[in-house]
Amino acid sequence: MANKFHYGNGYNSENSIAIVWSIEDVRHQLELVNEDNNIELILDDDQCMEVLGHVEDCHDAEYGVSWENLYQGITYCFEEEINEMKKKLWDSFCSHMYTEYLTEKHREQETDIKTLEKYVEDNKEWLEGEYDNR
Repeated sequence: MANKFHYGNGYNSENSIAIVWSIEDVRHQLELVNEDNNIELILDDDQCMEVLGHVEDCHDAEYGVSWENLYQGITYCFEEEINEMKKKLWDSFCSHMYTEYLTEKHREQETDIKTLEKYVEDNKEWLEGEYDNR
C-alpha cells in the first residue's frame, strides 16, 4: 500500500486529494515572466511563497489554481520591481539609440568634412585665384 499523506483537519490521502503547487512551479512561471518582459527578476524562496500565498488568497474556487494564476501572481506581487526593470531596459535602449544616432551624425559630418576637403583640394588653384581677385 502507498504511503498515507496527512493534509490536516482529518483529511488524508485515504479520504481526499490535494493538489500541490510549489516554489519550483512559481520559478517555472517566473522564467516566462522574465522572457515576456525581457528582464531578469530573481525571487528567493520567501518571495515565491508570497506569490503562492497571494494565489491561494485570490484564486477562484470554481476554477482552482492554474499556471496563469501563478504568472499573474508574480506580476501582481512584484509589479514595481518588474516595471523598474522594464524602465531601466527602456532607458538603456533609448540611450543606445541616441548614441547610435550621434555616431551616425558624426559619420555624416566626417563625410561632409572629407567631401569639403576634397573639393578644396580639387579646386585649390581656382579658389586661390578667386581669393586673390578680391
